[in-house]
Amino acid sequence: MRYFLLLMMAVACCGGCVLAAETPGPDELQGLVKQLGSRDFDEREDARLKLLGLGGVAREVLTKALQNADLEISASAAKLLEKINRAVVAVRVVDSTEKPLAEVPVIFDLKLRDGRRTVSVLRSETVKTDADGWACVGDLKPCDGYILNVRYRMPNCVPAVISQQAMDLEAKRHEFKLVALRCATVSGTLLAKAEVPLAGCRLCLVPSNRFRLLKNANLARYATRNTPLTTTDKRGQFKFELVQPGEYAMAIVGEEGLRWKSDTVQVEAEEELRMGVLTTQVDIAVLKRDGDVLMGDEEDATAGK
Repeated sequence: MRYFLLLMMAVACCGGCVLAAETPGPDELQGLVKQLGSRDFDEREDARLKLLGLGGVAREVLTKALQNADLEISASAAKLLEKINRAVVAVRVVDSTEKPLAEVPVIFDLKLRDGRRTVSVLRSETVKTDADGWACVGDLKPCDGYILNVRYRMPNCVPAVISQQAMDLEAKRHEFKLVALRCATVSGTLLAKAEVPLAGCRLCLVPSNRFRLLKNANLARYATRNTPLTTTDKRGQFKFELVQPGEYAMAIVGEEGLRWKSDTVQVEAEEELRMGVLTTQVDIAVLKRDGDVLMGDEEDATAGK
């Protein structure tokens, strides 16, 4: 299985997963600080969340608020600064058209290198993306030496991972992007000798790093382990689904080794690769004597088994 490293880092400052639409002016910031001392709980909470969402933008006004005569305001400012002066790691999951994907589980694994050979596990959790495609973990101590691994979990998509070694995590929001690409499909029609449809034939999609195994009769069967398999229908048609990007060749492998191998094909993510008609020149009678190569006539090709 191949992993695509799809990474984009942006510079921004924010305490939560949603960036502020616009930076408020000094008067508005002072108003929010004053609102922290309101007698109404909802007003205090509203101001707290807004200031927290502003992140570093609110740092200066909150620092001054530490000297406020109102103990409610100064205490709230201290708690907010404690959170704002922490780091946030945020990941946005989008599709190939840059459309944000909601409700996607994102797995965050964060470790910290304490010394040359010592690594501590700090955080390992799964967070689902919001409506804008964002998932994040916060309240991280700013320092260098972080080891970051982030990936998403989506069926029918190419695995992707963000990997950062010895990362310097500053007191701000660190943004990354993961692009979710759908797996590919490969289809076509297989003909036997005399251009007869090769029905019910077990067909393998072998990655290029196993081609050398196909040359050895004793090892050819090992080359097909955990690879995409399908069975041709009565018209000789086949279809591989959930194919990872990479270089492949289609092959017919029996108990006595390789019976046929196609030319090499390059498969890209989200591609619907149509191979057309492939003539193998194999003898159906020979295949029938070769173990489980012919599975019997199938009405529909069965992919991914």
